[in-house]
Amino acid sequence: RGLTDAINQGRIRLSPEEHQQLVSLHDGGIAELDHHIGELLERLRQQGRLDQTIILLTSDHGQELLEHGKVGHGETLFDEVIRVPMLMRLPGGAGARRVREPARLLDVYPTLLAAAGIAAPSELQGRDLLTAANGTAEIVAETRHKGTYRVSLRQGDWKYIRTYRAPKRARLQANRPETFGLRAGMRVKVKGRFMPDGALLAYKVSLKDGRDDDVEVSGPVSRLDPETRGFNVYSFRVVPSDELTAPRGGEVLKTLRSDEWVKVEGEVASDGTLVADKLERLSGKDAETELEGIIQQITVTSDRSARATIGSVDVVLTRDTRLKGIVAPTPVAAVFPVDEAADPFAPQQLLTGKGLSVEEALFDLSHDPGEVVNLMSEESERAAELGRELMLWFERMARTAGPQSGTRERLDEETIERLRTLGYVE
Repeated sequence: RGLTDAINQGRIRLSPEEHQQLVSLHDGGIAELDHHIGELLERLRQQGRLDQTIILLTSDHGQELLEHGKVGHGETLFDEVIRVPMLMRLPGGAGARRVREPARLLDVYPTLLAAAGIAAPSELQGRDLLTAANGTAEIVAETRHKGTYRVSLRQGDWKYIRTYRAPKRARLQANRPETFGLRAGMRVKVKGRFMPDGALLAYKVSLKDGRDDDVEVSGPVSRLDPETRGFNVYSFRVVPSDELTAPRGGEVLKTLRSDEWVKVEGEVASDGTLVADKLERLSGKDAETELEGIIQQITVTSDRSARATIGSVDVVLTRDTRLKGIVAPTPVAAVFPVDEAADPFAPQQLLTGKGLSVEEALFDLSHDPGEVVNLMSEESERAAELGRELMLWFERMARTAGPQSGTRERLDEETIERLRTLGYVE
């Protein structure tokens, strides 16, 4: 998540090669899922159950791959995020056809109930997609992320997006105070990603035995010198010491290759060179970026981040950095000068817009499927019409919103961390 935020905030810019790797990994994930769905269908066929089974395949969201400068999902409502496939196979698999009218995830449940011959509860908002006279759907999508609420309404080829932003609350960031419980003299192992400036963005930091003062780094070999057998591992220039120990002795240096993953251990000289006295080849699951050593100094860079120096490397710590075996100072209660329980994006609040800033966008998907050209000024009347339709939707949501209990559940730190990793907690 820390890497995703850094890309979306412009602190890390992916090269064309890295972008292609990201797309390839996404394609690979789809191919893997496709393979397992095939296995499931084949097992049903072997068991004679395929023609007794209703199958519906869809997704809760798509994935941004820099189409609009961002990666991931949850922040925008462009089609790369909300336009997802829906495939359905009824028992027997006959009568294949493609329906071009948009459907909604709201429609999945009532459609499956109807296909199974089960009456749908009257309060369901969705519709049965298999019924010929099922009417025109109201295509609304919404997302909420870090003080921003975004909602879109689609009619035909027109898509209207409205963004509400709440004023920032004055808040004391106290859940990870100061240096996150780290201090100079501690020996830690850091897992993360080296950034273009040579700093290591930390995903996880673990406390280690401080009696060992050597520096260890794991990464791919680069700039291999065939004469001296020196090489680079990220920002470290590695030279073998006279006492280098490695599997099969000095033979490993003769057969070392560029891009091969290794773990090296030794002392860092005053010029930043790592004089290695241990070297180990890595493969498979062991090939991940790690740095282990004594923290020389640590400084606070903001209320959300700090930097620690290990060897010759700056380690960047953020609120998303997981800590293991490290006791942070006792958190101070966060201070909210406004009512924390008040939801700035409740339907009643959105109807008035009081205290919220509003942005609007309008796209013609028939001529601009990539949603590049905002037509708000050219098509102001159409935008106003769609805006009125959206306000009617807010009114219905306000009428059907259930009563709020006013109570809040406290989650343990492990649950919070899991939800944060999935993107459900800020």
